[in-house]
Amino acid sequence: MSLAAGSLAGQAFRAGLIDEVRIDLVPAIFGSGVRYFGDYDESPLLFKDPEIVQGDRVTHMCYRVRM
Repeated sequence: MSLAAGSLAGQAFRAGLIDEVRIDLVPAIFGSGVRYFGDYDESPLLFKDPEIVQGDRVTHMCYRVRM
């Protein structure tokens, strides 16, 4: 299952349903936005070292959540 960033992802973190985070980093600035994990304000989550794949003008990162 996949979720987009934002409030829904924050809720899924709170419920313990997330085991992996994938981020596709593109060098662009769009101005204002929303917090990536919504209003998640629980205790910090730790991620394992990422798997990184460099693409053409994009960096793909995959982080496993430490349990």
